[in-house]
Amino acid sequence: MKTTDGEKVEGAVRDLKRDGKGNIWMGVQGKGVFCLSNERKLKIYPLNNTNVRKIDFDVDGNVWVATYGRGLLKINPVSAQVKEFLIDEKRNKISENDINTILSFNSSYLLVGTVNKGVQRFDFHTEKFTPFLEKGQDNSPLFVRCMIKTENQEIWIGTEEGVFIYDLRSMKYINIRHIHNDPYSLSDNAIHSLFQDREGGIWVGTFFGGVSYFNYSFSHFEKYYPIIGKNSISGKSISEFCEDDKGNIWIGTEDAGLNKFNPSTKVFTQSPVASKNIHSLLYDENQLWVGTFSDGLYVIDLQSQKIVSYKNRASGNSIKDDNIYSIYKDSSGKIWIGSMTGLQYYNQRSNNFVRVREDLIKNQVNDILEDYRGILWFATIGNGIFSYDRFSDEWQHYSSPVDTHNGDSGRSVICLLQDRKNRLWIGTEGAGISILNRDANSFSTVITSNTGLPNDVIYKLIEDSRGYIWGSTNKGIFRLDPENMDVVVYTHSSGLLGDQFNYKSGFKDYAGKIYFGGVKGFVAFMPDDLGINEYVPAIVLNSFQIQNKEVSLTEKNSPLTSSIIYTTSVNIPYNASVFSIGFAALSYTYPEGNKYAYKLEGRDREWIQADRVQQVNYTDLSPGNYVFKVIGANSDGVWNEAGASLKINILPPWYRTFWAYLLYIVVISVFVYYTIYNFVQKTKRRNARLLKELENTKEKELYAAKIDFFTHITHEIRTPLSLIKIPLEDVMKEKDKRDPNWDNLTIIQRNVNRLLKLVNELMDFRKTESHGLSLNFVRTDVVNIVKETISRFKPSTDSKEIKLDAVFSIESLYADVDREVFTKILSNLFSNALKYSFHVIEVEFSHTEKSFEIQIGNDGDRISDQFVEKIFEPFFKLNKNIQGTGIGLAFVKSLVELHKGTIYCDNTKADRTVFVMTLPVNQEYSIGIDHDEEQTDRVDDEQSNSSKNEPFHVKKTIPTILTVEDNEEFRQLLYKQLTGKFHVLQAQNGLEALDIMDKENVDVVICDIMMPVMDGLEFCKTLKENLKYSHIPVILLTAKTNMESKIEGINYGADEYIEKPYSIDYLMARIDNLLENRKKIKEAFRNSPELAYQSITHSKADEDFLQKLIHIIHNNLDEPNLNIDKLAEEMAVSRSTLYRKVNNVSELSPNDFILLVRLKKAAELIKENKYLINEIAYMVGFSSPNYFSKCFFNQFGVNPKDF
Repeated sequence: MKTTDGEKVEGAVRDLKRDGKGNIWMGVQGKGVFCLSNERKLKIYPLNNTNVRKIDFDVDGNVWVATYGRGLLKINPVSAQVKEFLIDEKRNKISENDINTILSFNSSYLLVGTVNKGVQRFDFHTEKFTPFLEKGQDNSPLFVRCMIKTENQEIWIGTEEGVFIYDLRSMKYINIRHIHNDPYSLSDNAIHSLFQDREGGIWVGTFFGGVSYFNYSFSHFEKYYPIIGKNSISGKSISEFCEDDKGNIWIGTEDAGLNKFNPSTKVFTQSPVASKNIHSLLYDENQLWVGTFSDGLYVIDLQSQKIVSYKNRASGNSIKDDNIYSIYKDSSGKIWIGSMTGLQYYNQRSNNFVRVREDLIKNQVNDILEDYRGILWFATIGNGIFSYDRFSDEWQHYSSPVDTHNGDSGRSVICLLQDRKNRLWIGTEGAGISILNRDANSFSTVITSNTGLPNDVIYKLIEDSRGYIWGSTNKGIFRLDPENMDVVVYTHSSGLLGDQFNYKSGFKDYAGKIYFGGVKGFVAFMPDDLGINEYVPAIVLNSFQIQNKEVSLTEKNSPLTSSIIYTTSVNIPYNASVFSIGFAALSYTYPEGNKYAYKLEGRDREWIQADRVQQVNYTDLSPGNYVFKVIGANSDGVWNEAGASLKINILPPWYRTFWAYLLYIVVISVFVYYTIYNFVQKTKRRNARLLKELENTKEKELYAAKIDFFTHITHEIRTPLSLIKIPLEDVMKEKDKRDPNWDNLTIIQRNVNRLLKLVNELMDFRKTESHGLSLNFVRTDVVNIVKETISRFKPSTDSKEIKLDAVFSIESLYADVDREVFTKILSNLFSNALKYSFHVIEVEFSHTEKSFEIQIGNDGDRISDQFVEKIFEPFFKLNKNIQGTGIGLAFVKSLVELHKGTIYCDNTKADRTVFVMTLPVNQEYSIGIDHDEEQTDRVDDEQSNSSKNEPFHVKKTIPTILTVEDNEEFRQLLYKQLTGKFHVLQAQNGLEALDIMDKENVDVVICDIMMPVMDGLEFCKTLKENLKYSHIPVILLTAKTNMESKIEGINYGADEYIEKPYSIDYLMARIDNLLENRKKIKEAFRNSPELAYQSITHSKADEDFLQKLIHIIHNNLDEPNLNIDKLAEEMAVSRSTLYRKVNNVSELSPNDFILLVRLKKAAELIKENKYLINEIAYMVGFSSPNYFSKCFFNQFGVNPKDF
């Protein structure tokens, strides 16, 4: 970059500064001053052959230039006018106008640092130089190289004689110089640069000694340590302090004897005491008591400087040993002395020592204190604390005042303190700080290193003027707030000499200044002057390594494009398995005490604390985006929560790059496309199939709904049909065929029968559809059945003038068919042919060895091909106007398939519609019956059989019938039909019937199945399970005709199952038969000595009842007086219930039943042939053998001896 005149910045650039407008000014030796504006235009203010040294600006915008030889130059940036100001206007010496540095002080003047005239002040108004700091301490001119104005209103001036600090408030200065053997002084006196950082610290660049750093917080702690060749403390290991009346501080050391320190003059004086190892001090009325290690006790008269020595002697009045660790004067004036092996006090009158409780106190007494109540406390090393009440002369021992896992640490007490609130504090060797609970008279630990202390070894406790408690430890000093136990720690980083302090080495003077002694000297400070470094340090990233090698900007394929300090994001190759990030908090007060916390977002959930670690390593991170964040704090714990961050992108391998994923997407997309395409096509096909299945399902549901509807209607029709058919039969029985109404009655009967036939046909069809119809295959002449069917239809064909031709391939053919079902098939086919035929019906019968075929054709309208299959579907009709239900052919097909045959419509002939049926000759299961066997009606047989046999006993009372029917008309019809022969009771449902049976004796129950409240099946079950009614026969009279209903009724205990409509004669016959058969069984049971009681029971309840009753009688056979009362009690029933039940089951009274059981048991014993007749008579409960023989003969018709 060049100026408009072609000049460019070349040569030695002595200074570089930015003005208030942002322009950059450069002082170039031999050329002058360049200015680079914000518009990046370069301009020169030529100062040819001028040695430019420094640049600065005043408030008016003028540029001031320090030079060698030309003094101070003023440049007007607008007019480019240059004005020269010389310190020595006479130019006696060229060097007197040599200026190294300038400092714009305020709007009135600036300071000029010269080569041999020190610091001059230049007044802007008078344009004159006046001395500001011209000479040093030796009155020689100062060579000034640099100057800065600090935040504390101080001017720091760097010279060849160290640093001069000028206080603008007091107008005084001090000179800081390098001191030989003083590590806390400047490293060199030749100062070349000064800089104050944001934290307030001042960096001093020297010519030979490198860089020195000063922080104002360091000055709060006054450091005193031995410096060879200088007036200083004589030793490093400080053990004890005390103050005399004149304000002098007496200091005992363990390595260099006793020192006196004047705090005002900062002068140390060596004491004449010969001992080098001092451990305890006490000032008392111009006398200084000095306790030593191995040299006994000294008492110095500070006025006369006379020294008295006390040592251990053979006498018991001497000090116990020569190692004195504590000296204390109590409120009574008594001086107590603690030594290594015990305790004593000084007897002033006899000038000797009295040993105290040698039997109790045998350890080193390290500290002594008197509390506000006058009680003395003695702290020992290894044996706890002792207290002495000198008013009551009572001693108390706290052997282990602090409870710890390590008993020794709790037993070693180093120091004691009573604060302004009279609380007694103790500092231990390894167990922290404890306090006395005066109410419990015990000590309790209040704080340790786990709760804030820097260390658990407490050397000294001191209370300041504000009530804070200060203590020294192995790791610095601390300030404790006794109210909330907050702790502030000060360490070497805070300006201390070191972190290691010494036993009981601490003191507060009359001015409130606190002293703590350590192993490198001692420090003194005013507690109120100590503060916290509130500077929030900047956090920077200062290192970036891959594979443990620092990443350079110049290396090939470097992931960094700028310094890591200014980098916000970085890309790391996937194969860089290890990388490291370095960071720092820019707080230089005590860098080692800075604290850090970091986390890697995307991997870490919580912040990771890293107090001293300034670098973190990461290995084998998965590819992806991360953010490294770090926050930091200065040594006083002031955090920078914003911190620094770095976006990290771990690059994926090639197979996980964008182009790889793009390829994957293309491949997957193609695959997905074809998958979706195939899925869509498959879904379409499936949906089409489901739609068809849904249509089929709907058709089936509609079909099932129709069937259910018609089935329900048939059930409802059966009862009205019965109400028509039964009275009709009664009327026709009483009418003669010559009656004028006979034809009308016949028409009614024929149509009722036709309607009943249709109902039965629909019910049968429903059975076939629900697979509820089972066939009974019988070996039958099928040709004969066909011919019989043709003959039945002959009158109809003749009346319609239809010719019926039949052709048979054989005269007789026996095949396995269900005769009734086969007849229905033929009847439906003939009926269908008759319905549609015009003139001709043709029948052709043919057969093979395994099957036979029947073709039935007619010359009616042909069935088109599209309906050939549909005509076999239920409810399908070609002509809606033709009478019919539309289920005939569907019914025929179902029945044919039940025969394992086939049927179809053959419309191949031009003028014929032919139905072809093929059935197998043999079925897998069939019933063999002789073909010539005459079939007779079962009812007639039963009726004839019942009429031939006369009952053994005829009941003189009329039997009682209970009819249970919800239909009022049918119930009244039954009542009318049965009343003439039976006593009839009526109920509308099962629950009402049970109520009637509780009040009436019933012989037979006739019950419908379908009823409200309680249906017939539930009623039948309840009846048979109830002991009172279980013996009563039940007839189910219902319109439910399917086999399942019949089986279910029998299983529920029904004795008979009769379908509606029924024959009244058949119903009467079944009632008579039931009553007569049970009567005969009861008579046989009574008259037969061997017939068991099970023969007269008709239910499980009856059987259990008789079994229990007979068992009780058997158990009491030898009791002649066994009667109904005894039995009722044993059976747990009432006397009337027992009587009724026994009478209903056996037609005997309970007493007669007991007699019958005795006689049957006697018959059993007689058959065994083990006992005599007389013996048996007595065994079965008879008091007289003659009476026994008479009863036996009357009952069984034979004498016992002849049995």
